[in-house]
Amino acid sequence: MTWLRRFSILLIPILLGLASFSGPGRAQTSSGRFAFADTTLLRDTLGLRFNQLFPLAESLRITPDTLRAISIRYVYALDRLLVLSDSLGMPVDSVGPYLRRERFNILADREANSSSFHYSSGYSLSQSSSRWSNSSAWRMTRRVLLLNNTTDIGMERYLAGKFTTLRQTRSSLSEVGWRLTDNSSIGGKANLSRFDSHDPNSATNENSADNSFQLSFRSRQRPTAGIQSEINLLSGLLDQKNSRLVKHGLSNEVNGRVRTHAGSWFTNELDGRVVANFSRTRLPEFSATVGARDRSTDLHGTLSILENAPASLNVSYVIKDSRVQAPTDSGGTQDVRSQDNSMDGTLRLRRNAAQYVNVTGHRDPDCFHRVIQVPSDLLMTEPLGVQPTGHLLLLAGHVHGHLQPPW
Repeated sequence: MTWLRRFSILLIPILLGLASFSGPGRAQTSSGRFAFADTTLLRDTLGLRFNQLFPLAESLRITPDTLRAISIRYVYALDRLLVLSDSLGMPVDSVGPYLRRERFNILADREANSSSFHYSSGYSLSQSSSRWSNSSAWRMTRRVLLLNNTTDIGMERYLAGKFTTLRQTRSSLSEVGWRLTDNSSIGGKANLSRFDSHDPNSATNENSADNSFQLSFRSRQRPTAGIQSEINLLSGLLDQKNSRLVKHGLSNEVNGRVRTHAGSWFTNELDGRVVANFSRTRLPEFSATVGARDRSTDLHGTLSILENAPASLNVSYVIKDSRVQAPTDSGGTQDVRSQDNSMDGTLRLRRNAAQYVNVTGHRDPDCFHRVIQVPSDLLMTEPLGVQPTGHLLLLAGHVHGHLQPPW
């Protein structure tokens, strides 16, 4: 038996050599043929499948890659996205942002007592940069009381030659709410954010601090069976400090959502936000302050007529207008304005998923940012475009057309 023990040592390198012939382990394989198909990694780690991705994207009138990205980003299965979209009465791409926003709405929470805490951390590395991100979310509900906090911290490094640039981003959003009735609540919100950048190639470092503390009132209305609305009022203090300005004052905001529908032939979704700030501002190197009045309006909506009929019309519109008063070296202020008004409309004639004709119109004055003293006619244009597209299935062949007019 002694000689067997001695020769068993020689078996170790032989076994290692045989193991080297096996290929490396793989979580999944990919190929261009299955660009949007189900993958092993997504199925096993997130529990997501993408069966019937193309027909669903066609019926929702979005691209398959967009639908797949939405499912992965918010970790919702496709059927779950469709159920939420139908129940909430909103497009699929609005479901995720709406649910995240509703986490801070006590009117949407019906649990008597609950507590939760989530933490995530990630690190990414490339040849000339690295990033470390940390996120936490804490939530506690006690009958009519709701406490919420989300915190995000990001640290980045960029290497350029012999110099390394450091950037840090920190933000914290906390809110407390007290439910008065099933359709109204009061509370308070604190939003804190910090940004620091240290660049050896720059003469000065960039630092900014934005703080806002607001009281909130939330309400829901349903005056008729075909109208649902939400109106939220927020008012409080703001504090901004960065390399360009220092600003302190009052901040007021009104935001809400109105949904109007009449049977299955007419639906209109309108979301809006209006902000008005009254503050004192100055340059960082100055001590005297001047009055500043800032305002912004953001309205966007979707109008659908006969959405499920062979002939349907869908119109989306955006109205944005803001004015910010910034301090100047002369001791006054200048108005910096931003506007973005656009409208998209699609007339669709459809027989089935393989035979349809779309006529799309788009009107979009170029989004611009300007100082008010500059003539507006030098900075704005108003293009108008119409793009007919179509797809027909003829016997065993497909015909697809696209027309781009010159105007």
